[in-house]
Amino acid sequence: MSPVIRGVCFALAFLNISIAVSAQKRKDYTPLVDPFIGTSGAGKTFPGAVLPYGMARLNPQTQPNGGGYNFTDEYIYGFSQTGYNVSADSVVNEIIFMPTTGDITFKDADYRSKYAKKTEKASPGYYKVRLDKYEIGVELAAASHSGMQVFDYPSTTQANILIDLQGGTVESAQIEVLSNHEIKGYRKVNVNGSIRQVYFYSKFSKAFKTYSIRADEVMLSGKEKAEGKNIRMVVQFDNPNEVVVNTGLSHVSTDNALKNLNAEIPGFDIDKVQKATKIAWNAELSKIYVEGGAPPLPARETQSPSISNPYNHSSAKGPALPDYAQMKLVNFYSALYRTMLNPTIASDVDGQYRDGNNTASAKGFTYYDVSTLYNQFSQHYQLITLIDSTRTVDFIKSYLVNPSADSTATFAAWVAGAYARGIKGFDAEAAYNMLKNQLDKNESAGKFRTNGYADAKEEGAAAKTLVYAYNYFSLAQLAKLLNHDADYKTFIQYAQYWKNLYDPKSGFLVARQNGGWPATFNPAQKDPAYFNGNAWEYAFLVPHDAEMLVDYYGGKDAFEGKLDQYLIGDKSASEPEKSIGYYTGNGFNGIVPYLYNFTGAPQKAQLYINRIIRRFYQTDPNGLNANDVNAEVSAWYVLSSLGLYTMTPGQQQLHIGFPQFEKIIIKLSSEKTFNITNAGAAISNNNTYIQGMNFNKSGYNKLFLNYIDVLKGGEFEVFTGTMPNKLFMQDLEKLPLKITDDLIVPKPYILTTKQSVEIGCAEQGTTIYYTTDGSAPATTSKIYSKPFAVSANTVVKAIAVKNGTTSLVEQATIGK
Repeated sequence: MSPVIRGVCFALAFLNISIAVSAQKRKDYTPLVDPFIGTSGAGKTFPGAVLPYGMARLNPQTQPNGGGYNFTDEYIYGFSQTGYNVSADSVVNEIIFMPTTGDITFKDADYRSKYAKKTEKASPGYYKVRLDKYEIGVELAAASHSGMQVFDYPSTTQANILIDLQGGTVESAQIEVLSNHEIKGYRKVNVNGSIRQVYFYSKFSKAFKTYSIRADEVMLSGKEKAEGKNIRMVVQFDNPNEVVVNTGLSHVSTDNALKNLNAEIPGFDIDKVQKATKIAWNAELSKIYVEGGAPPLPARETQSPSISNPYNHSSAKGPALPDYAQMKLVNFYSALYRTMLNPTIASDVDGQYRDGNNTASAKGFTYYDVSTLYNQFSQHYQLITLIDSTRTVDFIKSYLVNPSADSTATFAAWVAGAYARGIKGFDAEAAYNMLKNQLDKNESAGKFRTNGYADAKEEGAAAKTLVYAYNYFSLAQLAKLLNHDADYKTFIQYAQYWKNLYDPKSGFLVARQNGGWPATFNPAQKDPAYFNGNAWEYAFLVPHDAEMLVDYYGGKDAFEGKLDQYLIGDKSASEPEKSIGYYTGNGFNGIVPYLYNFTGAPQKAQLYINRIIRRFYQTDPNGLNANDVNAEVSAWYVLSSLGLYTMTPGQQQLHIGFPQFEKIIIKLSSEKTFNITNAGAAISNNNTYIQGMNFNKSGYNKLFLNYIDVLKGGEFEVFTGTMPNKLFMQDLEKLPLKITDDLIVPKPYILTTKQSVEIGCAEQGTTIYYTTDGSAPATTSKIYSKPFAVSANTVVKAIAVKNGTTSLVEQATIGK
């Protein structure tokens, strides 16, 4: 071996040893988390104190009436103890405490306070700020079901704490004074038709001298207890210096809230709470170790000693360079942190939880409020099943206890994905039947099953059709695993109903109207059929039948061109090379760059994964480009940073993307570790293309990893460079992803003018039969060959037949 090669080998060996040692030395991951990322703009995140999946989430309120936090707001209205999502865009924060001084006022515009950004600090489980108006220092710390607030007052004879139980659609609220150190109460609110109940019990470190209760705008003198829809209270202290307020929460009762509080925060020492918080967060964040995401900073030149530097200390020349390696670490662990905020724990320390109007007990599992897991497409469940099988089981068991119709799409993927990956600690048959029943009861899904697409009159008709097809694919995979063969046959056909949206003229998936599509269509225009998104955003939402989608869009080259058009966008825009076109960063967009793996240019997946990560994920409050309320945006970042991604539930393989770090160590649910290395990541930021791969020290020639091999532990190594290696990528074995069982024939489309009819089918090689007398068409009906004229108000019905398979009937009314 030559001296040069020996030197390189020694350097790489030393580097690997150094990384392994640093992995062992890193004990505290919390400094790498910035809770402020995404708190401005589209992100919808919050900086408050919270534990992993914690019920308690103590959060500053910069908007009135529990409206949440935005980094750019200049006022604070109080500090909430918990909160819930009304929708992806609307959050309500509950049980708000606001410290003030001087005269009492219940008008939020009067008691709110400005705050200096430089005094605002946040880390996992901890938050700190100073209220300028009152010169009050505030610290917040959290446990799972309880929280601590520390209010440091200036010298004053009138220190106040306002407690506000407003926010959301309150059905009833109550507050009660138990002593001059303790209060308790509850809120019952209507959340999308269901009643949410939150009970609290608060202890004060110092006795308050007086208190006042205001119920429904009426002051209640001398009352210790009040109930109503608008409940507020103020407690007053005489020059207390520091007041600590500990608050326990429960969905069951105030007794349980007290029980939770006593178990988690028995005293008033915030340092002890912070220490426990740090331990809890490190246990979760350490499940994935990453290092070396960018080249280290070069040594900076220093000035020579001179008279201007009399102490002979060297000083660096020029402005500080950005530390990209540190920025990537912060981005990664902040994203991982956000994936561990939802769903929230909903059972108490004794296992009790609320089941409707009743109380139940979680035996052998932790009960979570999984109603927050709506509109999740694929990212979050992938990550949780990979690193936390225990919580995966708990989430599924929680869904079985209290299923939410809004969560059916999410849990069809969760259950199928978990069961396929060997996670079996739940009743799969019960889960299957629950999901099936939820879809059976869904009126919109019923129209989808009958018509082959969601009713065009419904908002989101196109989007719903694609989501239902995905849901039924997930359910079909579970049916297959559980040997429900007849159901599998039916559901896999429903999974193909996306084909009924394909409009050959526009080349997009478009909601049908009166049997066909509008004569003119702008795919970039916002449309209610896509929930006010556009056709571009939903153009690729068929991950479960990706290869068939490729065929529908004209083959690999045409599909590559369409992906290019989607991701490049307007080439005339300034700096088009930095554009990500119509990619919005929403959860369901995450599949798009990985679809290049089904074209002749899989190296483009690496190009766009890197581009999306660099553009859409920044280490500042405006650092997220899309709503991350359900952690789908963050989960995509984590998975794509690992270089592992699953397109569909039930799939036993992981697509290879582009590992973003020199060293990655994943603690798997199997209690083994899987190591991923990309030495090129620490050499140059421009090493964005894979040149070669090894798996367990042997050359690897597939564009996917088998999940069962990953679960066994081992090492996956990629070699990267600055230029695409097209020949290497094209020769890799690709993962097949195409429905091949029980293929359907899509419905024919009927295009009408006032008195003319054109009938066609998106699939080649079909024969179309039609009627004009309102009768059901059959293979004995007229065969369509060319457009024909009919009178007004004629009902045309048609079927398409191919290889003995008949489509659903389509119909249109002429002149309608």
